[in-house]
Amino acid sequence: MKLTTLALTLLLTLPVFAADSVVFLIERTQTELGEGIKIIEQTQHDVDKAKEQLKPLERIFDKNKTQHDAIKKQLEDDIALYNQTCEGRPVSYNHCGKRQNEMRLEKTKKEKDLAAMEQLAHKLNPTIIALNSRITLGEFAIRKQTSNDRDLQATIDTLKANLSKTCSYTSPEAMKHNCGNIQFDGAPSALPPCTTLACLKWDAAHRGK
Repeated sequence: MKLTTLALTLLLTLPVFAADSVVFLIERTQTELGEGIKIIEQTQHDVDKAKEQLKPLERIFDKNKTQHDAIKKQLEDDIALYNQTCEGRPVSYNHCGKRQNEMRLEKTKKEKDLAAMEQLAHKLNPTIIALNSRITLGEFAIRKQTSNDRDLQATIDTLKANLSKTCSYTSPEAMKHNCGNIQFDGAPSALPPCTTLACLKWDAAHRGK
């Protein structure tokens, strides 16, 4: 079973059979798991926000590209038709002089429109790339954190299962009350009831926690 670096280090340095040590590990690992869940929630929020920002930009970009490509193709077709009809022929042939002027005006206007569309695409592109990068990195971070959280939960389950062999785990304080505050290796798990006033007060205040 894979343990976190923290859990593994503590297991190697604390007394092997100290129940308090195991409870400490469980609490620390649960805290780390809770932090991981918060990271996933925040990262997912950031990813969703980036996607919402990206949608309208992509719509504008795609519409702009579609119009750009259509205008460019129309201009190329018109030039090809003009060349096919009038290239190498006198301006008096089949209204080629008029067609030439019209072609020049059309070419100037459409090239101006194309330049404006290309400028818009150039302006949008860095933002779209940056948002896509945020989404990709965010989704990768979520997958990585989710995998790490699974390992943390498996660690918690294993620690609780091992602890349950000697003491039923409900909460740290209840475990200490039921099993004894085991701080030293080999300490008995069933201690005699306390009789001092301070002990009785603590016992009354914490019983069942």
